[in-house]
Amino acid sequence: SEMCKETAAEEGDITGQYWLGHCYENGIGTSKDMTKAVHWYQESAKRGDHISQPAIDALNRLGIKTH
Repeated sequence: SEMCKETAAEEGDITGQYWLGHCYENGIGTSKDMTKAVHWYQESAKRGDHISQPAIDALNRLGIKTH
């Protein structure tokens, strides 16, 4: 899926970073990988994406280590 491409995320695109985190979290187009999901959500949040932080908070509530 286009939304799960690493190129945009690696180039610093915050929307691409969020969606790559979402893909890793949910196993869309890849194996589930919560470490990678958290990484990409955090990268996106650091750059000001407002959707990534609630995703990180939700993972925290599920007991998934995010820091």
